[in-house]
Amino acid sequence: MAKVDYIIDRILDFFETTVCAVLFFITCAIIFIQVVFRAVGLPVDWTEECARYLCIWVIYLAASKGVKNGNHMSVDLLPMLLKGRARVVLYIIADLISLTFFCLLCYVGMQVLAGMNAHPQYSAANGINMQFAYAAPYVGAAMMIIRALQRLVVLVKQLVGLVPMEETESEKMMKKGEGAE
Repeated sequence: MAKVDYIIDRILDFFETTVCAVLFFITCAIIFIQVVFRAVGLPVDWTEECARYLCIWVIYLAASKGVKNGNHMSVDLLPMLLKGRARVVLYIIADLISLTFFCLLCYVGMQVLAGMNAHPQYSAANGINMQFAYAAPYVGAAMMIIRALQRLVVLVKQLVGLVPMEETESEKMMKKGEGAE
């Protein structure tokens, strides 16, 4: 089981880091091409649309990394007030709510993509099948489901005492701040 989890983790890490970095670099290169060509009076039609779709993919692929690390936006007041098992229970509840949302997003996404398969739409400038652009949130949601499940396993292990409990990001930042004084 640990080997399967390791393989899944490596595959997701590859998409969250390497693929995102490559797509981001391509997006920057496309935008640079657009700026240069506009500056010389030769606007290129396909660059803006292509950069937009690549940026959407980068956002949804990278969101999975945020779920893995627990770095998505949240109000940190309650976790700072709670300690030990109470904090872990709060994280488990929050992750279960997030997991439910990711599952709903993935389910609805499959229906949307199936509908688009029956009646395909194409982008105006590039003629790209819009399923490509619309698939990004749902692929990202599927990756976030896996990451949320991995995180829940760690939290449950912390709750039952199999692994030590982690500090919150705020606690880590506060310790760094105290060390700087």
